[in-house]
Amino acid sequence: MKFLLKILFVVLFFVIALVIAGLFLPDSFKSVSIMEADANRAIVFDEVNNFRKWKEWSPWHKADSVLEESFKGAYAGKGGSMEWTSTILGNCILTITHSVYPESIAIDFDYKTDSKTVALCYFEPTPSGSKVNFTYNATNLSLWERYYVLFYKDEIDQMLKDGVKSLCNRGEQLKHSRIGDIALTEIEGWGAIIKIDSVTPEKYKESLESNLTYLDRFLERRELKSNGESFVMKFGIVNDSLLKYAAGYPFSERTWVWKTLEFIEIPSGRAATVSHYGDLYPQKAYDALMSYINDEKLEIAGVPWEIKLFNPAVDTNSTLWETKIYYPVK
Repeated sequence: MKFLLKILFVVLFFVIALVIAGLFLPDSFKSVSIMEADANRAIVFDEVNNFRKWKEWSPWHKADSVLEESFKGAYAGKGGSMEWTSTILGNCILTITHSVYPESIAIDFDYKTDSKTVALCYFEPTPSGSKVNFTYNATNLSLWERYYVLFYKDEIDQMLKDGVKSLCNRGEQLKHSRIGDIALTEIEGWGAIIKIDSVTPEKYKESLESNLTYLDRFLERRELKSNGESFVMKFGIVNDSLLKYAAGYPFSERTWVWKTLEFIEIPSGRAATVSHYGDLYPQKAYDALMSYINDEKLEIAGVPWEIKLFNPAVDTNSTLWETKIYYPVK
């Protein structure tokens, strides 16, 4: 009996000692990772600002490969939320409480405890891309959380640093191949002045610039003002080697044109649309559109066209060049 009491006394002593010692441990944890990415900050920002993209780089998703995520309502931008269930990391609800494109993001981690955990992300432009500053700050830690941080601080810190490295790598992978969400949209009928040409693929860029300059000169001489940005229609490959395309400008009313030009009309209807960011050759975007059209069992109703929402002469950062592609469908 005395032996048992001694064991109980020793156990009680250690428990009290652990509690007292724990009270002197830091009740907060902070990890800061600063890395540079060879990609524009807008690209990297978007990977953090959209919870559905986290599985591609998030250190938490890497730590638990079977982490289950769910979404209710918005999942991107301020107010966006994601909930995960994990036997390794614990259950958590994440909410974007601050989002200023493309500069900064704040994310609240709710682990259903009294502690307060916030991640702050800052994105700064650099000559070669962007600098990512990721700060993970946990305060008001419980006793067991303080001991957990005491023994696993280095592992947690390294996990977060690996996550930021993965985020930067992800941005670099995406800078020339980003494709926006595909959607169906209603289009109103419009007219256009176009110039048709057929060139080898390697001459396409040079030809496009030349034909757009030709169109600009025509509009200037006729004192005409278009209804929007220039666009390109792709007719496909002809004679097994030449790309046939048309460069043009939209107009609301039919007008006389030189013999080298044509005036065409685009009827009202529906179109599958997608945005491509980066280089001038959005083949991946066309492939994505065709997969979508096939999956949705839609019928093609015309020739696709592209709108270049940038000016290469002014917008020197090609990673932000946006090409909007429209594929008419029934």
